[in-house]
Amino acid sequence: AMSLMVDGLEPLKYLIAMDASHWHSCFPKLLVQWTLMAIFSSVSVLVIRDLGAVTGQVMILAAGIFTVCGGIMIFDETVTTLQFLGYAVVLGGVAWYCHIMNKLHEVSKD
Repeated sequence: AMSLMVDGLEPLKYLIAMDASHWHSCFPKLLVQWTLMAIFSSVSVLVIRDLGAVTGQVMILAAGIFTVCGGIMIFDETVTTLQFLGYAVVLGGVAWYCHIMNKLHEVSKD
């Protein structure tokens, strides 16, 4: 909803206005993005079922990075230094969380 309020229908107009040659170069990128998001969504369901809602929430945070990567690949969007640092913090947090969870699982097995 926020994207619609901020960007309006401009992204949709951009897609409709593309010529056929651009569609041919854009479609494989879209297909890769859709495939990654489908896999990620499927894995998220399994993670929530097996590891809990907190881990699922951490994965949802990481999914935003896939969305940004798709925007960079498809629409040639630019990422500012501050945005890049923010994504690095998110990835670092996800990695730290996974590390802590692995340590807790090792301790609980002993």
